Amino acid sequence: MAYLRLRQLCLVAEDLEQQAQRIGATFGLSVAYRDPHVAEFGLANVLIPIGSQPVFLEIVSPITDGTTAGRYLARRGGDGGYMVICDDEQLDQTRNRLGALGVRIIREGARADEPAVDAIQLHPKDTGGTLLEFDRHGAGLDMRGGYRWAGDDWQRHVCATPVSAVLGVEIQSPDPQLLADRWSRIFNRPLNRPAQSMIQLDIDNAFIRFVADSDGRGEGLSAIHLNVTAMPDGAKDGIIDLCGVRFYLHPLG
Repeated sequence: MAYLRLRQLCLVAEDLEQQAQRIGATFGLSVAYRDPHVAEFGLANVLIPIGSQPVFLEIVSPITDGTTAGRYLARRGGDGGYMVICDDEQLDQTRNRLGALGVRIIREGARADEPAVDAIQLHPKDTGGTLLEFDRHGAGLDMRGGYRWAGDDWQRHVCATPVSAVLGVEIQSPDPQLLADRWSRIFNRPLNRPAQSMIQLDIDNAFIRFVADSDGRGEGLSAIHLNVTAMPDGAKDGIIDLCGVRFYLHPLG
């Protein structure tokens, strides 16, 4: 089966350095890359690989006025989850399916410095939930192969303890079922109900779970689930809140 997997999660922060330091210190992680190309969108960022088969955590912060990220900070009342990026081997088929669904693509194409990378970013009014992007990278199945968004030597920053893997994410909405149905059509994957109150979409390496808006902040990426070999300092009952997102920590095994 062609792969469709979670590859990158993006958070937005008022203070990039503070949140990067807090997350790094909490989970024993280090910044692998700062992408100069995001400046064209009025942003600064950091990329942090998580787990032995890394999913990247990106944190962005506005450095100019009038950015989408800045509007997102204002709309949701502070730091929080911002974007989900998936690695999609069948990106051309996904493009065609999105066209048939009437889902608009707001940004697409290979980057000049890496023609093997292709990407499509979707209109948030058509997806709901959070910004959503599908990419295809030249490394194929190799999760430790080239990943252009993270620079050339990110592999030396990979650390599998205490966080061994990203298990999945939660996206909150006033109507989780409606949002889940929409994402199921976009991903062309069925929904599952692992428990009575859960609505979940499974991709190759992670789940995307749709939950009710519990904090009044509106739709958005609200939680990340991690597999851990040990509980970090500051966790209470397997939960820690960082950068406006709740991290659920699941002991390995």
